[in-house]
Amino acid sequence: GATADIAGALNTLPGTQKVGESGRLFVRGGAGYETKTFIDGMAVLNAYSPAAPSTPSRGRFSPFMFKGTSFSTGGYSAEYGEALSSALILDTKDVELTDRGDIAIMSVGGSYTHNKSWDRSSLSAKVEYIDIAPYIGLVPQEIEWQQAPRTISANYAYRLKTSETGILKIYGNLDRSSFQMKRPTIDDESIKQSIDLENGYQYINGNYKEILNDSWLVRGGMSFTRQQEDVLLDDVHVDQVDKGLHAKVVLEHGLSDQVSVNFGTEVLTNQFTEAVLEQQLSLANFSYDQVLSASFIESEQYWSNNLATKIGMRSTYSKLTGEWDFDPRVSLAYKTGEYSQMSMAYGQFHQDAPSVRLKVNQEIKPEKADHYILNYQLVKNKRTFRIEGY
Repeated sequence: GATADIAGALNTLPGTQKVGESGRLFVRGGAGYETKTFIDGMAVLNAYSPAAPSTPSRGRFSPFMFKGTSFSTGGYSAEYGEALSSALILDTKDVELTDRGDIAIMSVGGSYTHNKSWDRSSLSAKVEYIDIAPYIGLVPQEIEWQQAPRTISANYAYRLKTSETGILKIYGNLDRSSFQMKRPTIDDESIKQSIDLENGYQYINGNYKEILNDSWLVRGGMSFTRQQEDVLLDDVHVDQVDKGLHAKVVLEHGLSDQVSVNFGTEVLTNQFTEAVLEQQLSLANFSYDQVLSASFIESEQYWSNNLATKIGMRSTYSKLTGEWDFDPRVSLAYKTGEYSQMSMAYGQFHQDAPSVRLKVNQEIKPEKADHYILNYQLVKNKRTFRIEGY
């Protein structure tokens, strides 16, 4: 029912709201951009493909490239920032053990996936082409398409076991999408506006993890995102370029069987430019260059078999505002019975304003949210009951 879309599947979970004309993850009423996606701990900019107005978009990433998903609807770890409502954390697969090729043929396109394995490494790649013109030709549309949405994409993943306990992963995604349509203007439905959109997207992620000894683990990586979108609205041409870089290093230390601590530092950059032209004449230019520097520390304590707590703090410095933000985060879980538990969470969260606002005023301070969550969960006889207040 999720049509192989990660957001489509997660939209069925408690705490999310399904917004049909968006297709994105909306958590507890927050906007779609307030849910941030991380791949192997590294941030992703523009995780959704472009869509026509009032039509749903899809996630850019194939679910078959991942081995696990962690989705928090609030009160999540101090390691993750710039996400006001929730964090979607995706872990890519480890080294593939077999050689394999898969061909998929659909009514609206097709794809080919190939895995190649060696003794300590593997390479996976996928190419896909989607054109929904056949579907539009069969099903009556209320949207006047001049060119049906089409996408050509490729993704790849290289994994290398550097030692018995170490692994290096490199993951990338490239795609290009386009469509043309006409829609009524807001002021007069009899007047139609032409929209012609082309979107190019590149994402690359590299990360490394190694167990140093019985009590220390190090992990870190870097990701880079670039999106260029050209939109032609009748005679007005809008050209946007959005680039982001994320670098992070984390150390995890087990102080004892009951107490562990992890801490790290990271840098996130975002460069945005937009040029608006009409018949080659410049109407407006917008841009901003943001650099966020952050550090975090978090400790987990297991007081007994029934009680665990997590306490953390995150600090962030913004180049644009010249200010620091400090976000405390606390959570507690208590096992009330063999099949049930109660948990509580509190946290402060900050996120930069979206580019549509930040591009015209770089002095806007970050958005802020305070999370207070209390829930009870019972899992028994293959059934789950959960009630939550927030």
